[in-house]
Amino acid sequence: MYDGTMGKRMRAVVAGGANLDIQGMSRAPFLAADSNPGRVSRHPGGVGRNIAENLSRLGWDLRLLAAFGTDPEGDWLVEDCRSKGIDPSLSPRTELPTPSYLCLLDPKGFLVGAVADMEAMEALDPSYFESVSAELDEADWIVADANLRADSLAWLASRYGRGA
Repeated sequence: MYDGTMGKRMRAVVAGGANLDIQGMSRAPFLAADSNPGRVSRHPGGVGRNIAENLSRLGWDLRLLAAFGTDPEGDWLVEDCRSKGIDPSLSPRTELPTPSYLCLLDPKGFLVGAVADMEAMEALDPSYFESVSAELDEADWIVADANLRADSLAWLASRYGRGA
């Protein structure tokens, strides 16, 4: 997206979750405590990453601040971001597993249950955001995923919020 005055692309920094979404959908009514025939799929996900992808599709210049593991899943998600025009270069890589979300759906697509493994997002603490504040200072827009730590959201709001 261009700002309309000087033809410059709007620059946004999105801070939040990027994770591997693993979805299992049963072919028949779901039976608890049993194996259910169905289909399993894997997709890039996470609220922050999803927002960044959609803004990138609109032509925005995007930076994503998310936590990725040093595992193959983290490599895959980082590469997926790059392939979609999202710059994840300032995102921390942790020894913890890449964030992932596993959900089980019934044949109609209704959620049966889920597990969210998001411990790596703890790396997105106020000291991390302080370390990338020069990038945040240069952004036209900052988008913060509400799944960030409360102290990180408070830090971002106190430094970049516009008040009521």
